[in-house]
Amino acid sequence: MGDYNQAFIDHEVASEEQARALADAIVAWLVDERIIENRHCDRCNGAEGECYPAGPGFTKACTDVEPEKFDYFREQFESLSPNGLRVVATRGLVMNDQGCEDSITCPRCGTVSSMGDYWNVGGPWYMREEEAGLIGCAHCSQASPIWQWARPDGGFVMLAFEFWNWWPLSEEFIAEFGRRLGHRYTFFSGKS
Repeated sequence: MGDYNQAFIDHEVASEEQARALADAIVAWLVDERIIENRHCDRCNGAEGECYPAGPGFTKACTDVEPEKFDYFREQFESLSPNGLRVVATRGLVMNDQGCEDSITCPRCGTVSSMGDYWNVGGPWYMREEEAGLIGCAHCSQASPIWQWARPDGGFVMLAFEFWNWWPLSEEFIAEFGRRLGHRYTFFSGKS
């Protein structure tokens, strides 16, 4: 059956220091808006990264929230596992199984190509066996770090935010989140 996840992957943050600083700013905004609580939890099934529980105002981020069903949904939501916001501010992998796309988009020229060496380069980079994690584009011949390559269903990351089993995020929230990231990003949703 799987769990529903929605994720933002930032493609421009280039270091763990930058990732941490931007993650802290986004978390502070979400805490101020009461969308998440200002504490860690274990509601992301022990996945790598930090997990935050939904706050009392989490529905401000969602669409199609029916006020008369809020109490029921909140009870159901809190019983789900996972059900938090996972923040990855280091080398990581964020994926879902919707579509399992086998294409990537070059960050330099925008050409969509087959996965090629994506997993062969990504695995050693993720495990810190290789520092650069560069993939060359067959079209423009430019090499770019693996986290800059976009996939429609996830990928290797330096900074990502996963909302587990939340109602669908609203277009307004997605746009504001993207504005606060201030970088090229991918947003996806589906079952994991």
